[in-house]
Amino acid sequence: MHAHKTRVTVPESGHVEIDLPANFRGLEAELIVRCERRLTQSPRGSWGRVHACLEQLDKMPLTNRTAEEVDVDIEAQRGSWGEDP
Repeated sequence: MHAHKTRVTVPESGHVEIDLPANFRGLEAELIVRCERRLTQSPRGSWGRVHACLEQLDKMPLTNRTAEEVDVDIEAQRGSWGEDP
């Protein structure tokens, strides 16, 4: 495995271009972008989706199902996946 590290300032356009060393040419590479400071999450970002899901859970009615009933529902759901557990 080879690694190449460089620093860039991301412009308002969000477009960043990098030049890699010659020994990277022709190879498949994974590009990971890491920001030093915490990013602000948009409502459509991953945390926004988590919060939206939790809000939906808060709106769901509570039921008085037994643990056995829940286990049956879980097994039925797993069975619908079409895979062996």
